[in-house]
Amino acid sequence: MNKNLYRCSKCGSDNIQSYEAIYNGGKSAQTSRTDGISVGSDWSVGHATTSGNSITHLAKTCAPPVKEIYGGCGVFIFYLILAIVVGAALFAIQLIVASLIVIVFPLYKWAKKITGVNAERDVEFSKAYTQWKRSYYCHRCGNRFIINENS
Repeated sequence: MNKNLYRCSKCGSDNIQSYEAIYNGGKSAQTSRTDGISVGSDWSVGHATTSGNSITHLAKTCAPPVKEIYGGCGVFIFYLILAIVVGAALFAIQLIVASLIVIVFPLYKWAKKITGVNAERDVEFSKAYTQWKRSYYCHRCGNRFIINENS
């Protein structure tokens, strides 16, 4: 293993950290609770709970890639149900068959397209995620670089 592998490629510092560690270390969740009693002309009791999430600016810039999904099956199901309901409402088996042919064929082609697009996006996401897992940040000079452990 190369000793200089885990050093900044710009300044040579070993004060580097992976994007994954920065991202996970920069997120936090907070919850606070406040109770109070007021004494005066009217006794009052109060209670408040506050919660939230925060992320540091550096962690946000080191966030992992987001997997995008194209399309949705809701439209397909809607059209299929619509075809069956319209056909059944008119009590004509021929209309049900015709409706299914007119609606299902284009939706089948649409579903094939969605499958292809999503497969391409899976490959792109896999490459981006692999690159993210190898990405590092230098806390000394701010350099961002990728470490390829196989070289």
